[in-house]
Amino acid sequence: MATSFVQMPKKLLALLYARPVGPLRSKAVILWWEARRIPYNVIVGAVGMVSSAVMVTVAFTCNSRGGAPIGLPDPPVLAIMGVLMYGIAANICYTGGWITELVVARFWRVDTVPFGPIAFALGTALSVLVTLIPAGLVIAAAAMTSCGAQGLCSTELKAIRAASDLLSRHRSASDYEAAKAHVQNSAAKWYVWVPRVTAPGVVMPAEALIEVNKVNCASRWVPQR
Repeated sequence: MATSFVQMPKKLLALLYARPVGPLRSKAVILWWEARRIPYNVIVGAVGMVSSAVMVTVAFTCNSRGGAPIGLPDPPVLAIMGVLMYGIAANICYTGGWITELVVARFWRVDTVPFGPIAFALGTALSVLVTLIPAGLVIAAAAMTSCGAQGLCSTELKAIRAASDLLSRHRSASDYEAAKAHVQNSAAKWYVWVPRVTAPGVVMPAEALIEVNKVNCASRWVPQR
């Protein structure tokens, strides 16, 4: 039972690479390649699902840790469009396999019997490698940038911008002078002090204090006594 299970992949590979002995007519060459189009799509599609799953996992892991969702396009529908376009491009390239074999047979006048299996194997291997590249790049980007933490609110200027955005959303921006803001640094956060425009007869703190997270730029008001 175990031996049969181990031998099954070998038999499938042998069936995929099997080629009649002797020169083939153009129609036979095309049929040989087209008979293997579905297995090719199954192989590349399965690898694509693994690659996509890795990218989504990295994106949600980074997002859950307060970082940028690296690997997930915005909007996410672009990912679906990308998969469809990649599938079309892969099949166009696959068609180039039997076109190339026919061209070689016609102009070089050589025996192309071994060409088909070799080209099919190399083309499939290349497609698998290209399909895995996005997942590898996403993993590398997440590892090198700590999930994009360094590209969000890692500078004072970005922290001031985040504080200004909070002011514009919840208060009148004209009541504060963001250009005169000053920043206090801490390990994981910025404390942004934004001077308030003095209004006669209004008793308010002279400055607004806003806390900004360095990782994801999340900002909040800090109550002052």
